[in-house]
Amino acid sequence: MPSDWSSRWVFVKFSAPDLALTQLSVEVVTIVLLLLALYFLPQTTPAEAGKSRRWRDGAIALVAGGGAAALAWAVLTRPVDSIAAWFLANSVPGGGGRNVVNVILVDFRGFDTFGEITVLAIAALGILRCWSICTCPVRRATSMTRCAAPGMPTSTR
Repeated sequence: MPSDWSSRWVFVKFSAPDLALTQLSVEVVTIVLLLLALYFLPQTTPAEAGKSRRWRDGAIALVAGGGAAALAWAVLTRPVDSIAAWFLANSVPGGGGRNVVNVILVDFRGFDTFGEITVLAIAALGILRCWSICTCPVRRATSMTRCAAPGMPTSTR
């Protein structure tokens, strides 16, 4: 957490408040979604699975982990062809600006940035919808009831 704040201050100091605000908003949305997911976890754990199911799950995990490791190895061992020099050379003539980061975000990758903003807006609308669906009864000191989605029974802590 302190490193997040210090990196935001570095962004602000070097005239990139848009990056600092983007980092802050992404972290807030991520924390809210994580807390909502943790809030709606079931209170009890299911019964332990049998040995055959554990072996099956272990085999699936090994295959998936091996596939992810092979993919990472294939991507990381490829020769690197950087396009940074092209962006640096074309930021003034192609985008009309000296701040290369802003030119990339606004001019060269404008539709991508618009798509990312749309995704954040849809996530915010989804969170608002989840909060509006979840109508919690007034909590009393004697009964601590938990909010549940429509059709789901409420549980008592």
